[in-house]
Amino acid sequence: MGGVTFLDAAGVRAPLRCHHAAEQLGTCLEIRPAGDMVRRALTICRVADLFHLTA
Repeated sequence: MGGVTFLDAAGVRAPLRCHHAAEQLGTCLEIRPAGDMVRRALTICRVADLFHLTA
């Protein structure tokens, strides 16, 4: 997701759904690379801590 330049509610919802699915499987979701827009949107929505965000 390093090239993402715009992220709306659906763009935040999709990784949240994946996070919940991964959690049910006993694993975690890693977003890599997490560009600035992705980090900013997830932080504003207060869900960034749910993900392993890497540069």
